[in-house]
Amino acid sequence: IDRNGELYGNAAFSITHVQDLDTARKVSLDLTSLVKYWIKNPDSYHGVYLKEESGKGTTVFESSEVKSLEPPHLTIQTSQNETKTYKVTRDTALSTTSHRSLGHDEQLLVGSNTPALIAIDDKLLTLDSTEIMHARLNLTTTTKQFGDTQIGVFAIAPLQAPGEIERGIAWDYPADQNLAEHPDVIIAEQFNAQRGLFNSSANTDWQSHLDD
Repeated sequence: IDRNGELYGNAAFSITHVQDLDTARKVSLDLTSLVKYWIKNPDSYHGVYLKEESGKGTTVFESSEVKSLEPPHLTIQTSQNETKTYKVTRDTALSTTSHRSLGHDEQLLVGSNTPALIAIDDKLLTLDSTEIMHARLNLTTTTKQFGDTQIGVFAIAPLQAPGEIERGIAWDYPADQNLAEHPDVIIAEQFNAQRGLFNSSANTDWQSHLDD
């Protein structure tokens, strides 16, 4: 959700430029507007969604799994000159290159095809939004980076109720076993296949569907 409340919107709550310096250092992302949004909109807190906006590089942070003197955390400065600290309770990246959970990895990637999800101690929701001056998510980069990035901050939308989810064909085929046999599947391929996609015996009639 973006700062306008639009689902899948493009208006980030904030954007931070992170340079590729290949050194471990602290990076602070501005969460001020997002934290105020959570507090002003009851039941809106479901975590932070970080997305790389330039479509180029990937920034690698230490995740909450790393035993560090300064693990990922949120700091909030109030109008009473107080600094309040809230720990990151969970974090993970959503990689398109793996089917396994990355929640236990020691690296947290934010790239063009790898957004990150971060959960923060929800005690922050008890604060008065009018007293919040600054809110910053503090992360530490690793010593190896992959280009400059523009990291956008978004809110995570609530999960749909089970009855609202429209399940696809693959839902009935665990691990995609025998999925190609479904009558609505036009083209199927296996990663270890010896023949090309369009030459496979399972895809002999794919041309007949071009005009459908």
